[in-house]
Amino acid sequence: MHRLTEIIRHDMVPALGVTEPGAIAFASAKVRTLLDGNLKHLTVSMNSGMYKIAYSCGIPGTSEVGAVFAAALGYVAGDPEKQLEALHQITPQDVEAARALVRDGRVTAGMTEFSSRIVITVREIRRCFT
Repeated sequence: MHRLTEIIRHDMVPALGVTEPGAIAFASAKVRTLLDGNLKHLTVSMNSGMYKIAYSCGIPGTSEVGAVFAAALGYVAGDPEKQLEALHQITPQDVEAARALVRDGRVTAGMTEFSSRIVITVREIRRCFT
């Protein structure tokens, strides 16, 4: 029983709001640290469970819901050092900047697989070929 308690404690981390949008925001914030800041298009892919829950969950500090907005806000203002609390210091200006990304169609989200395995993939698309 002691080993099980250790595993549970190791897996539990603080989260701001529902964990699925928080995880998406964290992943997007992490991607931002790897880019030059000139975002063309951000796409988030996730497993079915993540997608289903994130679809309608509210984003703390905003009146918005969903994976697309969580990804946009995470990219704009997320602090990857805070992990699932990445959106802990967002401002009204950050919310407006994220809304602009969503409105311009520069952030999309979709489901990649039906699975209980947690998957979040965030990619920045620089070039589109038709």
